[in-house]
Amino acid sequence: MVTRLFESLKSFLRRVGFTREEQNVLLFFIALVMIGSGYRLVERWSAPDPGNFAREYQIAESLFHHIPGPSSQLVTSSFSSTNNQYDSLKPRKKKHESASALQPHSININTARQNELEALPGIGPVTAKKIIRFREQVGRFKKPSDIKKVKGIGDKKFKKIEPFITTK
Repeated sequence: MVTRLFESLKSFLRRVGFTREEQNVLLFFIALVMIGSGYRLVERWSAPDPGNFAREYQIAESLFHHIPGPSSQLVTSSFSSTNNQYDSLKPRKKKHESASALQPHSININTARQNELEALPGIGPVTAKKIIRFREQVGRFKKPSDIKKVKGIGDKKFKKIEPFITTK
């Protein structure tokens, strides 16, 4: 059926006055449009039901929501007060060095590694990476207050970490 359609289209194009090369180019584009249309029809017919998809997404989200990140560890317990099958997957944050254990001006923000920056109060893994990325892209901090140029560090956070940082 498709070949008969192409043959009749080809004879029509010949009668109109198209050259053999022009006929082949037009037939190629027509075939491309037909294949694309067929693909879109199949895609629409086989699309998942949006309501069912939303329900399946919620189930998957509930299963993977409590997967611990690199800065947390699993809490394993054979007893559960809520009888929830996912209680053992609840993350527990690692305890960072407390700010009281840090010496004044002990962390050079120009040379500190990520784990050293995370020891500062209010600085987690994401902010520590932002500080390092800023330092690599812009250059060294000239004074401690320059750290406020890093997105996520404002006056409030700077006041918490100011006693522990230096640029020298």
